[in-house]
Amino acid sequence: MEPGAVVDAVETGKEDVIMEALRTYNRENFQSFTFDDAQQENRKRLAELLVSVLEQGLPPSHRVTWLQSIRILSRDSSCLDTFTSSQSLQALARHAGISISEGSVPEPLDMDVVLESLKCLCNLVLSSPVAQMLAAEARLVHFAWTCARSCFRSCRACAC
Repeated sequence: MEPGAVVDAVETGKEDVIMEALRTYNRENFQSFTFDDAQQENRKRLAELLVSVLEQGLPPSHRVTWLQSIRILSRDSSCLDTFTSSQSLQALARHAGISISEGSVPEPLDMDVVLESLKCLCNLVLSSPVAQMLAAEARLVHFAWTCARSCFRSCRACAC
């Protein structure tokens, strides 16, 4: 599915249409690491829409699908700036079970959501100097490493 068609689906606001478009996009692009320049503006727009919802809060039942789309687009260097705000990184950290603010109340964790969030964070921190700086300021890399190590050792709910 072309990114422009996914943008159109997301802009309808209809949950079933959005989720079907995202699932199709994810299925078709899960192994994409290079992207067509002709679709660049549509991918940027899709990234903006995904980040907007990410920062507002993802519905629990749709988190994995939404995060998979973010992970795919986080491999595209033209979309990195969209994902590298402190709000976006904090939202991804929350979904990964990483609490970087004092007094925050942790949600029950879904391992699939935790892993997708960690994959997104890794893509961003490894590819973007801005994300590296923001992650360093928030000590996010230390928290993410601790969380990932705990998750992969126990294969149970992350104990970050």
